[in-house]
Amino acid sequence: MKLPISFTTVTKTSKILALTLFITLPLLGFYLGTRYQETITPKQADNTSVNKPASKTDGPSDLKSQLNPYSTAQYSFQYPKGWVISEEKENSLILKKTDKANIEGTLQDAEVTISFSKEKVSPELTLGQWFENEYKANSAFDVISNLKKETTLGGIKAIEVFEPGAAGYIDQGVMAIHQGNGYKIMIRGIEIAGSLKDYRSIIESFKFPTIPTLK
Repeated sequence: MKLPISFTTVTKTSKILALTLFITLPLLGFYLGTRYQETITPKQADNTSVNKPASKTDGPSDLKSQLNPYSTAQYSFQYPKGWVISEEKENSLILKKTDKANIEGTLQDAEVTISFSKEKVSPELTLGQWFENEYKANSAFDVISNLKKETTLGGIKAIEVFEPGAAGYIDQGVMAIHQGNGYKIMIRGIEIAGSLKDYRSIIESFKFPTIPTLK
């Protein structure tokens, strides 16, 4: 069979068409091949979500492991790691923490303490009167009296005390009367990072023993 001359004659148009097919057909084949491969191969999970370990969070168990328990017949509380017992007597306890602190623009060794004390209080005295007896001799009594505010300690009424001092120096505490005993928890010293937060956590965890009721 003899083909028409138009089928066998090389023209400018046929050259362009051949060149176009020569370029586009391989690209089209590659594209179709990759799409087909994606349909038969399961998509691999993102490595960042599979292999990356879960970030650690401070859940209840983590926070508990960072606390040290302390208890006596009169009270109990928990204090954060980093504090050490520097003095322990029958009616008093001192926790101490040392670290670097910014003092007058330079990093220096600093110390802050949290003291616990218990003393007998006359049954005739109210909490407010005991506070006045403790601080009336202080030259800054008027300031201290104006700064004080009501709070709780171990579930009972208490007074929070703030004593004026130099910038960066902490001097404050809590006073409460429980079963004829006066309790004072005071934090004093150069403010170290996190020291006030630790003090607050101690106050919040402070408990007096539960006395069983007779049936």
